[in-house]
Amino acid sequence: MFTRLDAAIERFNKLITRIESRIQKLEERGVDVADAREKLQKAQDAVAEADFKINAARGLVEDILSGEDPKKIFENTREAVKSTVEHIKQAHRALVDSIVALKGATSPDVVEENE
Repeated sequence: MFTRLDAAIERFNKLITRIESRIQKLEERGVDVADAREKLQKAQDAVAEADFKINAARGLVEDILSGEDPKKIFENTREAVKSTVEHIKQAHRALVDSIVALKGATSPDVVEENE
């Protein structure tokens, strides 16, 4: 159950690293990347929260097997997984917004270089 969510978190961490690299390169060229950096920070926060929630859900799964009220614990686990999925979706949206902001930041420079 957690494999897909872990894989998504891992992919997002790799994408964040790549986008950070692009932001640094564009920043060195003098491009204003403040908006992209802000959106990337939102993505990083969402990924960190998703990672925290998925680890909490793992602990709850172990409690289901040994707990006194498995039904209640299962409901809590389900909510933790739903919360994780929502944070992953937020991270995805923030990454897309960051990439769009980077593309928008570089568009005028490309036009100026071609003239």
